[in-house]
Amino acid sequence: MYNNLPATTRKPGVYAGFNTAQGASSLPANAWRVLILAQRLAAGTVAALVPTQVYSAPQAGAYFGFGSPAHLMATIAIRNNPLIDLTVLAVDDAATATKATGSVAIEGPATSTAASRLKIGNLVFEVGTSSGDTASDVSAALATMVAAYAGCPVTVADNAGTLTFTAKNGGTVGNTIPIAFESDAAGITATVTAMHNGAVDPDLTDALTAVFSTRYQIICSQFADSGNLPRLKEHVDQVSGKIEQRGSRFYYSVSGALAGVTTLAAGVNFERSGTPYFRGCPSLSCEVAAAFAGVRASVDDPSMPLDGMEIIGLGTPAIADRLSRTEQETCLHNGVTPIEVSPDGAIRIVRAITNYVLDSSGNPDDTLLDDTTMATLDYVRDVVRTIRKPPKSTARRAAAFRDQIYAKLKQMEQPEILMDVDQHKPLLTVTANPSDRPAGWFEVSIPAGVVPGLHILDETITLIL
Repeated sequence: MYNNLPATTRKPGVYAGFNTAQGASSLPANAWRVLILAQRLAAGTVAALVPTQVYSAPQAGAYFGFGSPAHLMATIAIRNNPLIDLTVLAVDDAATATKATGSVAIEGPATSTAASRLKIGNLVFEVGTSSGDTASDVSAALATMVAAYAGCPVTVADNAGTLTFTAKNGGTVGNTIPIAFESDAAGITATVTAMHNGAVDPDLTDALTAVFSTRYQIICSQFADSGNLPRLKEHVDQVSGKIEQRGSRFYYSVSGALAGVTTLAAGVNFERSGTPYFRGCPSLSCEVAAAFAGVRASVDDPSMPLDGMEIIGLGTPAIADRLSRTEQETCLHNGVTPIEVSPDGAIRIVRAITNYVLDSSGNPDDTLLDDTTMATLDYVRDVVRTIRKPPKSTARRAAAFRDQIYAKLKQMEQPEILMDVDQHKPLLTVTANPSDRPAGWFEVSIPAGVVPGLHILDETITLIL
């Protein structure tokens, strides 16, 4: 907008213009844009490698194929955060991928009347079973129900009492689809063969290239294999660095034994990644990651911890599979975010932490333990970048710029994003034209006293008689 009145103006008049520079004096909103990276099906209407905003579960199914990981992950992310700003970038199966298979071999006949249930991931298919029903009767009824539900991640074939399942997508994702069978009808039993032999996941290189120029504060990845985790780490590190300045983090989840999960997280050892772990959960591991990402994106305050926050839509593990108190501590000392079933039956985050556990020398380091620390630093950088850059590099302008930064830091003290701003003020420096830099530089050092989350109350109750 042209708003300068030349000093050479001589015609009389009142010349009123606008100054909008002070219009945004409040702190900016901490928006969380979420990106899901997952596999699609050929039936989807959106091609691979096309970033697409998604607003509902049916829309995700139509876009990426019902029952695909992209559909399942978008569904549970939206369920945990209906207002989520969600983009999905879907990828095709690898050309050499194989699909996981599994089976349920039912035996009969039934000698009483009750229900029989087939569980596929978090889906439950229940049929009435009458006395005298054969294994073929039960399997045929279940196969019909599975085939009729488009959102199932497997296809089913029935052969006289034996149900054979094939993952809709190729790769290791099929191996993570839990299958179980139970029947209340006497005489009906089954042998379950877990999903297996899914192999070869897509390479995320092209997908990450496709989204490099767009900021996503949260990336939720279906993939946690040895090839793609380093690619995700490199991508997030690059976009979050001093050149690109688009702070981001990524989340992934895996199933299996605790030792394997902690080993994987230790291999990542990154302050901008996290691994929610919910052992024995009947939902797919990629759904666990997406549900966590939805909850993470629902909290606007970057310094607010997620302790005890509820996750909805996931299946509940058997009591024997749930993490013990000691196992939760093992998670929290090894870069893994434990998820638990609380006494009220709700599924809750114990404490959201990063994969970062060791410094560059290999020594234990809890400086960047909590997920909130980097989120808060990213926000501080975003706030400081809203300050208009001075047009000239002089000591006077450097002092004024320092005052502007200080004012922003004080603003962040009120909502408890930063603390002790005055105490740290001597560390706030702005140097114009430092001797080790070319002319026209400001060298700025900004102290950020990040407010820690309150995780532990150490209380003592004293007996008085």
